[in-house]
Amino acid sequence: MHSSVPALWWVAILVSSAVPSNSLRGALDRIGRVDSVTKAPLPPPVSPVLPRSLSGGGEAGSPHTLRLKTESAIPVSLLAPVDECDVTVALDNGEAALLYSRSDRYEYTCKQTFTTVDPRANLTVTCQHFRLKFNCFFESLTIEVDGKASTYCMDDKVGQFQGRNVSLSFERNFMGFNGGYVCTVSCQGPPSALISEDPGCPTCGVTVAMESRQSKTADERIVGGVSTVKGAFPWMAHLRITARPSMQYMCGGSLITDTHILSAAHCFEYDVQYIDVTLGMVDTRIVLAGDLVRMQATDFTVHAKYDSDNIYNDIAVVKLPRAVTFTDVIRPICLPTSADTMEGAVATATGWGTLSFGGEEAQVLQKVDLDVWSNTMCSSVWSRKYMTIASTQVCALGDGKDTCSGDSGGPLAVQVDGKYVQLGITSYGQGCATPGVPGVYTRVSSYMTWIKAHVEGYCQGGGAERK
Repeated sequence: MHSSVPALWWVAILVSSAVPSNSLRGALDRIGRVDSVTKAPLPPPVSPVLPRSLSGGGEAGSPHTLRLKTESAIPVSLLAPVDECDVTVALDNGEAALLYSRSDRYEYTCKQTFTTVDPRANLTVTCQHFRLKFNCFFESLTIEVDGKASTYCMDDKVGQFQGRNVSLSFERNFMGFNGGYVCTVSCQGPPSALISEDPGCPTCGVTVAMESRQSKTADERIVGGVSTVKGAFPWMAHLRITARPSMQYMCGGSLITDTHILSAAHCFEYDVQYIDVTLGMVDTRIVLAGDLVRMQATDFTVHAKYDSDNIYNDIAVVKLPRAVTFTDVIRPICLPTSADTMEGAVATATGWGTLSFGGEEAQVLQKVDLDVWSNTMCSSVWSRKYMTIASTQVCALGDGKDTCSGDSGGPLAVQVDGKYVQLGITSYGQGCATPGVPGVYTRVSSYMTWIKAHVEGYCQGGGAERK
């Protein structure tokens, strides 16, 4: 989302007034779906044989994560491999990243950058194994710490480095060589603040800032198309969906119980294999953090009467494999208790979708404030595009503000009596922020009976009880 261009999940509908009916299906076929489906990434390089100090039992449900007592005399609670290149990873206190070169003989370069979540923390770089072939012209590793770089090759002795910002850049300039290294970047800082826990069903739709009266709303600083901060929308779920054949794409969702996420049916139209769910996240570049919850889900329910032609009943529920503990950054949103249309109200949409139609996905969770339209006004616009707006849908738009590709399934929320209540689910639109053409959302209040039938308890109203 952006102040001049949106961020949701849509595809342009290029339909002239003379489009024949047999072409209409093709024109609408991509509405609301991921328009940036990519092939699933190749498997990561085979991990080298690790030194004994780095071997250990994997955490349950996460075979790529190791829990250790120390790493190079630094207390470490979480160690995870980082095998992607050209990425920036923010480490929290007690976390460490394991880096290693590819074990093949192909020419390649790889740069990995690290910073700290806590500005008071420091990073420590240690290489447990280092042996490259010939001289730096063939293979080299450059370690840059706070702007000061050192380059190593052959069997150089790589010392230990400390600083706030670290990058490691490996170059193999010719094929046929297979020197390698195993290094770790560890983060050490002051103890993290304890996260408050509220078991059961806490007050839904309320953030920590709202509870402490720092703000009467979730965010009074800027209206529309801005980056959010941690804990501002604690019900947001990031869904990375892997489907056959070899597809991977993103949707949003909202946490409504400790085991259920509300999303859009069209996110699951493909042959879905599994859903990587992340809760408590704001910045997608922070892959390791003590307050993030990541899990893989395979259990989801799509509305039986979902109509992909007209995009009706665009609602689904994902069931998590285990319950999450509610914290300051992971909380449920309230579901509506009335059928109020909210016409004329200001609603807030959130997501990590693209910042413009066909543009790049947002790295930081975005929010945008939109005006809720009447269904009569919305129908008059969409009827010219051969779409009929039903009473089970709601429309919203701002001046140059909207949601866009990748935001599908995320919540459109309004504030009622000091709490965020989910009014809609991001569904479809024409392009992003097209002047005069509102986005269309699934109206949640129309599906409360369906939700009750598929969700074992959810948070509503005051949230003191599980309904």
